[in-house]
Amino acid sequence: MLDIKHVYSDRKSIMTMVGELGIDTIACFNEQMALVNSYCPQELVIDFAGMAFMDSTGVRASLCNHRGSTPVWGRLLSCHRHTRIK
Repeated sequence: MLDIKHVYSDRKSIMTMVGELGIDTIACFNEQMALVNSYCPQELVIDFAGMAFMDSTGVRASLCNHRGSTPVWGRLLSCHRHTRIK
């Protein structure tokens, strides 16, 4: 299960994720990324504080645009990520 909350203001998008991000929940994440991309924010913040699990599919998806490897936003920031994710 994955719950994503998205807030957009002043050309900045903040995504707060709770649950698990992996092969079973990637479709939900991709839908939210499509929404983020439609706003064309200058900055995207992804808050991982509520993540219980993330497999390699989730790590790759959280670092790349759902349509390819080039983000449409200018800067990506991540916060509250696990210490093994650098």
